[in-house]
Amino acid sequence: MRRLMLLILITIPTLIFANDKDKATSWIAKAAELSNLKGHGSRPFRLRLQWKSGYGTEISTGSYQLTWESAEQWREEIRTGGNVATRIAVDGKVWVTRGEDFLTYPAYQLENVLAILWGSGNEDPRQVKEFFTQTIGGAASQCVKFERKNSWIDQMCFGADGTLSGMAKAVSTNAMMDAESTGVIIRGALRFDGRSLSASDSYDFMQYVQLGDKLFPRHMLILSQKIPTVEIFVEDVQYTKPSDSAHVFAVPDGATLKPTCTVDDAEVGRPTPLASIPTQFEAKLSRFLHYGGAARLYGVVGADGNIRNVTLISSESGLRGQNKDFGDIAAEIVQGMKYKPLMCAGVPQAFGTEEEIILRGTHAGPY
Repeated sequence: MRRLMLLILITIPTLIFANDKDKATSWIAKAAELSNLKGHGSRPFRLRLQWKSGYGTEISTGSYQLTWESAEQWREEIRTGGNVATRIAVDGKVWVTRGEDFLTYPAYQLENVLAILWGSGNEDPRQVKEFFTQTIGGAASQCVKFERKNSWIDQMCFGADGTLSGMAKAVSTNAMMDAESTGVIIRGALRFDGRSLSASDSYDFMQYVQLGDKLFPRHMLILSQKIPTVEIFVEDVQYTKPSDSAHVFAVPDGATLKPTCTVDDAEVGRPTPLASIPTQFEAKLSRFLHYGGAARLYGVVGADGNIRNVTLISSESGLRGQNKDFGDIAAEIVQGMKYKPLMCAGVPQAFGTEEEIILRGTHAGPY
């Protein structure tokens, strides 16, 4: 009798876990099927959207357009102010104009959003931790949270119609390179005291519209540690006929061929992390030593290993009214750092990186 009871106690939790895993797997597959316009047998389509991005009062706006006929032939264009950058695939080869414009923070997050919708960012939930309900865009969503041991995804949420309503992913250094090469963002951080800060980006998908047998979101919101950083509005998405206009996929003058290579994460990044406050910033940070601070930033590292175009994503300090000031100092620190280049086909390439600067104050705080 004791053996029978022991068998029941062990087996029932195992079955419950297996059912949870099957349920989560089914939800993910359904969401990818509904929103993946590039799936098997998909028709040509055109997607146009508007975006805005920024921190505090520093807001930038732009647009994005994708004309897609197949995995071998497509064209995307991103506009920021008066700048226009394009990527064109012809017979599987990708040509680029103003390539580093695709490494800016808004472009990096646009690529993350689209990778999720195309289904390439959805992993098999190897460890289901719990199920819960969460309100996203004013509607209740069924969510699943994963153990981080075997999954880079923190959680996924789904609407009643099976669409993806939200996703949370861990964030890493070299985030743009990670996302572009693997569709996965791996967590990492730069710290003064070696302590860990659990950081993640979340992506909310709302106001879906019908497109044939697909559903596509009209409104997408990217949040960095619950702070909105990029907002995307779909202006138009529709199926098209295969293009008869050669100029749509014509390679423009001045375009360069994007090199094809296998990315080795070990060859990218800083030789060593910062172990202490750089001497030249001690005076600027002196007023924050008691209160502490934490800032997240994104920058583009050039082929020479120098970082530029640093974007402040979020900043927080225990010193009242000084959040932005701490973030500005953190940006200066990051701009002065030296990185190893990203080597692709034997040639150094520019890449994007997301970093965290954390200063733990002398009093107990949230960092």
